[in-house]
Amino acid sequence: MQKLKAHREGKLIVLCNCAVLTEGYDDWRIGCIVLARPTKSQLTLVQMAGRGTRIPEGINNLNEARDHGLQIAKDNCLLLDVVDNTTRHSLVTLSSLFGLNPRLDMKSKPITKVLDDLHAVDIANPGIDLSKLEDFDKLKSYVEEVNLFTVSFAPEVMDNSKFQWFKMGEDLYKLRLPGSEEVVVQKNLLDKWGVEGTVKGNHFKDDTFTNLHDAFTHADNMVALLGHEFLTLLRREAKWHSDPATGPQWRMMQRLGIHPPPGISKGNAQRLISRKLHTSPLKHKENRYGSTPIRCEI
Repeated sequence: MQKLKAHREGKLIVLCNCAVLTEGYDDWRIGCIVLARPTKSQLTLVQMAGRGTRIPEGINNLNEARDHGLQIAKDNCLLLDVVDNTTRHSLVTLSSLFGLNPRLDMKSKPITKVLDDLHAVDIANPGIDLSKLEDFDKLKSYVEEVNLFTVSFAPEVMDNSKFQWFKMGEDLYKLRLPGSEEVVVQKNLLDKWGVEGTVKGNHFKDDTFTNLHDAFTHADNMVALLGHEFLTLLRREAKWHSDPATGPQWRMMQRLGIHPPPGISKGNAQRLISRKLHTSPLKHKENRYGSTPIRCEI
C-alpha cells in the first residue's frame, strides 16, 4: 500500500507487479503500461490495458473538453507490448463493439453516421469486405481500390453460365482452362453463335447456334464432358474462391505486372490472372470467325 501511495503522489515513477494490478486498480495518472506478460485471454489483455485508460478527474468527455479549450493533464496512454499480445488479440473499441475493424479511426464521427455510411456502401457494393478499413475519411478511396481488383462478369454470363467466362469484346467470350487451353463463344458473320475450344487435347467446334444461351449451354456441357475435373476450378461460386491467394498465384501476378492489395482472395487472384492472360497482347492466331484474336499463346 505504501508503494501504491507513493506512486499516486508521484514519488515513484514506475510500478512493477505480477497479476496484482491487472484488474480493479484505478489511477487516472497512469500514462504508460508495459505488457510483459503473455496471455491467451483477450479479456486479460483488455483488463491490463484498461489500467491506463482512466481519464482525469473532473472530465467526463475528452472531446468536449478539447472543444472547450480545457487543459487536459492526460489524454492518451502508451502501451509497450514486449510479448506480442496485441498480435494475438485486439483491444475492445467502439468500432469493434459494432462488428467493425477494431483499428478503424472514425475521425470523431458519431457511430450512427459511420454505420449509416458503411451500410450505404455495402448496399451499393455487394460483397465488399469493409473489415480492413482503418480510416473512415478514406472510405471512398478504399472502395475504389477494392473494386479495382475485383473482377466482375458480364450480365449475360451471369444469366447463362456458372463458369468464369470473360467478355473480351462485342459478342466474344472466353473461358480459360488449365494447360493454356480455352473455349471461345462468338457470333460469326452469318449471325450465328459459334463454339470452339480444346479441352485436354480434344478439339471441338460448332457454329450453328441461333442464340447465346444455347451456345453457352453447349460450351459448358463440352467442358463438363471432357474436363470434369476442372469444374470446381471453373465455377464462379466454388468455396475455394474465398481462401487467401496462394504463393504461385502471387508469383504469377508479379510476373504479369499485377499489383493487388494485401489479403486478396484466391478467387479474385485467379480472375485477375485469367483476365490479364486473355487480354495479353502476345502472339495469337487469327480468329476463324473474323479478325479478332481468339487464343493467346503464353
